[in-house]
Amino acid sequence: MLKNVCLFFLTLFSFAFGVGEAAEDESNQLLSADTCFRSPFGSYSEWVSMITASTSQRLDDEAEIQERVDNFRSQFPEEDFEHYRQTLDCQTFRYHSGDALVNGYVIRPKDADSELPVIIYNRGGNGNYGSVNMARMAGDLFPLAEEGFIVIGTQYRGTFEREPEYHDEFGGADVEDVTRLLELLPEIPNADMDRIGMLGTSRGAMQSYLALKDSSQVKALVTIAGNVDLLKDLETRPEMERVYEGRIPNYDTNKEDELRKRSAIHWISEINSDIPILLLHGEEDERVNARNSVAMAEELARLGREYKFVLYSNDGHDLSENKEVAFHEVIKWFDTHLQ
Repeated sequence: MLKNVCLFFLTLFSFAFGVGEAAEDESNQLLSADTCFRSPFGSYSEWVSMITASTSQRLDDEAEIQERVDNFRSQFPEEDFEHYRQTLDCQTFRYHSGDALVNGYVIRPKDADSELPVIIYNRGGNGNYGSVNMARMAGDLFPLAEEGFIVIGTQYRGTFEREPEYHDEFGGADVEDVTRLLELLPEIPNADMDRIGMLGTSRGAMQSYLALKDSSQVKALVTIAGNVDLLKDLETRPEMERVYEGRIPNYDTNKEDELRKRSAIHWISEINSDIPILLLHGEEDERVNARNSVAMAEELARLGREYKFVLYSNDGHDLSENKEVAFHEVIKWFDTHLQ
């Protein structure tokens, strides 16, 4: 029950990003920057009130409503929220990526007095589904920043836009939304340009591999439940065809080539061989089959690349049964390779 409730909140509530006209000389700036801790996240009580009101609109049973709100409080305790609000600087912003204006965010320790390593976080999902909201930040990204990292990420083009001019192409033009963050890092206080890592979850692993084809700045990569062979994945999750048809340009006429372009298993040798790669996957993952990471580990071994592969038995897509252990694997990997 709790897992389903958390997924509900993770996918439903998103930040309202400021929208405005941007001048030509703003191409390398963070635009419309604002704190993440603004309404409806200005206080814990305000956040809970939003959760309660939204849940009440969907459910009629008072007991069930209260159970879900109590589960939310258990998953995201007030003391954790207040701690993060006091110790972390969290900003949302907009930035140029090609002709698109894209939403992003950055999280950093408030008390930083020296340069800090950077983690570029590439989210999963597509479009608004899987977007990074306060629940995702509090559950996954604030803990990373607490370990002494600056965490920056993109929502991908078109996300949170009512009538977007540019759309998430699931590994197409949206990959530039990731690589552009590297050019924006000098705008971030305390960001160490020589210590940059990348973390991709689910579809975000695909984004990471694609971004690394064009970048030599990233020093280490971590993927969680990463997809590396989209065509083969259709055998176990054929419903993804609808996503591909709706998002990937030329899919109807060039299906195999377009999926191959997005499948790192076919071209991992093109990525800088000095980048160490950590692969984490749940053996029971029903969204991205674990054979993706198994195959990538085998290919990295064949190429003689530095990597580590951890397969968690009896765990699924979100590694919910091994969350703490997996978190420490990620921290150890970046601590080791972003010296």
